[in-house]
Amino acid sequence: MAVGNADAYLHPSVGLKYWDLCAPETLIKAMGGYATNVKQERLTYNLDSNRAISGLLLAKNKNLHDTIVKRLGALLTTLRGKFI
Repeated sequence: MAVGNADAYLHPSVGLKYWDLCAPETLIKAMGGYATNVKQERLTYNLDSNRAISGLLLAKNKNLHDTIVKRLGALLTTLRGKFI
């Protein structure tokens, strides 16, 4: 994504940790990208909470992120249920 070869990245599984995401998220956001978990919540790095990330959805901008969420609506709803 950072070199323009991809418009979006979806990692729909449990197991990502803060240290897997903080640098890539910073780079994506610095380039105008948008990052959320599969629940469409912005990523937060709260040391007092569970440090597992609920999947990952990266897009090169907010509009593309919103389009992906609309088109994958039912799938993302199913995935959200697995991360609760």
